[in-house]
Amino acid sequence: MSSRTRSRRPAERKRPNPVPGERAIVTQLHTWLAFASVLLIGLAGVEAGWRALRRSPPNDLTDRLQSLLLVLLAVTIAGGLGLLVAGGRPKEALHFVYAIVVLGALPIAAGLSRRASPRAQGIVSLVGALVALIVVARLFGTG
Repeated sequence: MSSRTRSRRPAERKRPNPVPGERAIVTQLHTWLAFASVLLIGLAGVEAGWRALRRSPPNDLTDRLQSLLLVLLAVTIAGGLGLLVAGGRPKEALHFVYAIVVLGALPIAAGLSRRASPRAQGIVSLVGALVALIVVARLFGTG
């Protein structure tokens, strides 16, 4: 050991560099999952609008879309948390708040309209999808 290394306290020692490109790959995956989430939120919004026009109640497709969306959002958020643990940070701390809002937008909309008419359920779900899309756009701005 050199005298330079011995004189440093343990907290001051440099951490080993991660494998080159490792964080870049995770960042790209996080971004692609976010884009996939946008597409799925848009699809859920179109489905909700279609239900509102036809005055039809939520069906199996609605449940599957929302379940798939929640899983996709959870995986995207988990990837973001992985980036955070690895030392990456978003531009703004509000990024974390927006992620939770997006995760809850459609389930909360579905819960609020559970006892409403089929048309109202579709409209509320459509509004929830629009809110989720707006917040995802903001997420891209704060990421």
